[in-house]
Amino acid sequence: FQIYQQSPSVAYYTRESSKPTWWHLEKSVTKSRFEEGSLEKTWKEIITLLDKSIDQQLINNFENSIDLILNSAMVNIIGFRTSKALAYYFEYMLNEIYSKVRQLSYDSEFIYDRLLNVGKDEVVVIFALSPFSKVTIEVAEHCHKIGIPIILITDHVSCPISSYAK
Repeated sequence: FQIYQQSPSVAYYTRESSKPTWWHLEKSVTKSRFEEGSLEKTWKEIITLLDKSIDQQLINNFENSIDLILNSAMVNIIGFRTSKALAYYFEYMLNEIYSKVRQLSYDSEFIYDRLLNVGKDEVVVIFALSPFSKVTIEVAEHCHKIGIPIILITDHVSCPISSYAK
């Protein structure tokens, strides 16, 4: 460390390093003849995980979800906290091909007021990414109790909403 005194009350400290601060990043994106870089390792891991996740149950659930959406009077979309951006994006993309879409994620404080307008012939798509928000779980439970079908999009098999989803 070197100290630079600008005035009696202000001193600046700098750290002298033999390597630039970007050295770790540079090492992670370059590779030698004998090792893979970070990009290649990450790509292979993603492909492996995707290959493991596709199974007949996922295909059946996907097809059932499409049927629920196409046969519903309205598709209501809910996502709070970490899931809100995905809910907004899903609404945007679905609106491009399907006109009966309603976003319910704008105000979590008024979600129950908005659910008063949701009928049993409609479907609710709930995005629930960990950490799961309490209000999302409560909304799913409420929809399940009053008979509104739920399509769940989550990142964990152990999501507490799984038992309420179709």
